[in-house]
Amino acid sequence: MSPDRRHFLLGSAALLGAASMPFGCARPPQSADVAVLGAGMAGLHAASLLREAGLEVVLLEGSDRIGGRVRSLTELPGAPEAGATEMGRSYAELLGLMQRYGIGEASLEGAYPRGYALSIGGELMSQEQWAASELSADLTEDERGAQPWRLLQRYLPRQLPAADLDGWGGPDWQQWDIPLADYLKGRGASEAALHLIAANLNAHDIRDISWTDLLRTLLIRRNSRPAGTFQVAGGLSQVAEGLGAEVGDALQLNRRIERISEAGEFIEVRCSDGSGVRARAAISTLPFSTLRRVRIDAPLSPAKVDAIRSLAYVPVTRVLFRAEEEFWLKDGLPPHLWSDAPLGRVFVSPLPGGGARAGVFAMGEAAARLDRLLAEDPAAAENLLGQLRPSTQGALRQEAAISWGANPFALGAFSHFPVGSQKRFAAAMARPEGRLAFAGEHTQLHQPGVEAALVSGRRAAGEVMQMLNVSAGTAQRSGRGL
Repeated sequence: MSPDRRHFLLGSAALLGAASMPFGCARPPQSADVAVLGAGMAGLHAASLLREAGLEVVLLEGSDRIGGRVRSLTELPGAPEAGATEMGRSYAELLGLMQRYGIGEASLEGAYPRGYALSIGGELMSQEQWAASELSADLTEDERGAQPWRLLQRYLPRQLPAADLDGWGGPDWQQWDIPLADYLKGRGASEAALHLIAANLNAHDIRDISWTDLLRTLLIRRNSRPAGTFQVAGGLSQVAEGLGAEVGDALQLNRRIERISEAGEFIEVRCSDGSGVRARAAISTLPFSTLRRVRIDAPLSPAKVDAIRSLAYVPVTRVLFRAEEEFWLKDGLPPHLWSDAPLGRVFVSPLPGGGARAGVFAMGEAAARLDRLLAEDPAAAENLLGQLRPSTQGALRQEAAISWGANPFALGAFSHFPVGSQKRFAAAMARPEGRLAFAGEHTQLHQPGVEAALVSGRRAAGEVMQMLNVSAGTAQRSGRGL
């Protein structure tokens, strides 16, 4: 590597994060074969596989818990999920781990039927009242025939392009790299329709997310949908706990990463408490939203630096309530609520043994607005819901509030590609750089959610073993790390 390249990388790295703890406070680093950064599903899976191969691993997690954006609230009845909820039956890695740990599937029988009460512009109404409402006057006649949550589907192509997901990010996809809002307007969507579509879109901004990224998501769903979906009995966190048990004493909690430095045959990771690890290779599973706050003194390519700086993340906020009364029987509307307010959507689900839970699910700008309200008043979600749907007043008891956008170890629930970014850095996101490999759902572009994280962990573990020139069988026969 040339001195010019090293100089460029040092300059780029300095912009990615704050300075590390003063060197005088640092302790001598711990030695290991591999340092894995982040104990979410990708990091846990990678660390487990590497330990199984006989390598000495240190798994560093900045928070006080494992699982990352997988979090089952086991202290609450029914162990509701704060993160991922429904799994696909095509999730081979996840299903294999569930079988390994003896974890079953939860029955979805007894769930309340789909369909929403609507709160648009602060006005509560039924689905039947929507088309005749004055609030739908700015929609086209054709749009008024669709429920608000079906407007996006109305403007999607009836048949998705026969595009190859393996080539995503390549030249064949560039024709679709335009703002989603522009794509929808080109198909006839009105500004009023764009407002309603954006209200609960899986993106931060309908004018920023690329149509090619949504198309990728739709193709992934199409490919996995025939297998069906399920929920994990007792909570998805059980899978994280099973992996955590395999990782054992390699796990170190409350180790917030501040600096990653590569020199010669080693890579060193420094934490905010002065601790550190010196290893022959490392895997970063940190979301780029948090990795961009870490100082990186390592040979990153310009495309990887661009990705770390620019990949967008979607805030998601969930607020859970115990429904102490069946409030939907009071107003005669469906239990679930769809709104263009900061609450987003409210889903009602039955609880084991009786009763029900109402869960606010806000995404994107709605979640960001709800976070600001909750920061000022922890009861803001309950109060706002009471204004939008008066039958809930006095009928709810708040159980939990979870903001992935405000969580310093996540800074968003999932990633998406802004317009123009696919061509610039999509192909570089998962690529190892020197002694540093990368994993996490954001690096695995052909699978969804939890499965993407697990698959990426396996991939990165294999890359590190190749980097260290060791096979699983060789490492196990040696009975020791390299």
